[in-house]
Amino acid sequence: MALNPTKSDAILFGTPQRLKSVSGQTSVNVADSVIQLSGTVKILGATLDPSLTMGPHTKTLSKSCFHHIRSFRQTRSSMDHYTVSHNFKVHTFICKVKKVKVKSYEK
Repeated sequence: MALNPTKSDAILFGTPQRLKSVSGQTSVNVADSVIQLSGTVKILGATLDPSLTMGPHTKTLSKSCFHHIRSFRQTRSSMDHYTVSHNFKVHTFICKVKKVKVKSYEK
């Protein structure tokens, strides 16, 4: 089995100080294939960054959540009160995590 460098990602994990010491490195050699280093990698749905802060993953996840919450606005008029109320609670929780002002979805 051969490694396809165009479909492979590599990342270096470490403390900020350690990462500064290898900042000039742009690629790694694996099985005679040169793989470019990436700023983030996605593994099993989690976006990882070099310092493992989970910042990029949180940003991606909240973007996805807001997209789905906004899509509920299209169908809100056909939902029952419980569903609208539950979606508003989820939206409020996400906004508190992101520290965003919450708009009311109540009719």
